[in-house]
This record gives sequence, structure tokens and C-alpha cells, in this order.
Amino acid sequence: MGGFIDSLAVSLVPVAALLLLAASAFRPPASAPAKWVPDEPGADARPSADRSV
Repeated sequence: MGGFIDSLAVSLVPVAALLLLAASAFRPPASAPAKWVPDEPGADARPSADRSV
């Protein structure tokens, strides 16, 4: 029984690691546009001020 659980753990660990890597790779592109979406005046003023400088 222990060997079966060990083999499951050994086979699931790499899969979980790959899923975490894939999730972390896809998160930044999804969150980057969201940072520019808000139409708050303060949020819009900061990028424009940075661009003018």
C-alpha cells in the first residue's frame, strides 16, 4: 500500500509543478492589461506624467 501511495506522489509532483509553472506563466499577461483598464483620474494621470517626463 505504501509503495502505491509513493508512486502516486512521485507521479503527481511533476504534474503539479508543471501546472504551477503554466499558471505563473499565464498570470502576468492577464493582469498586465487589467492595470491599465481602470479609468480613475489618478491612475490615468500617473502614466501620462511618467510619459511627459
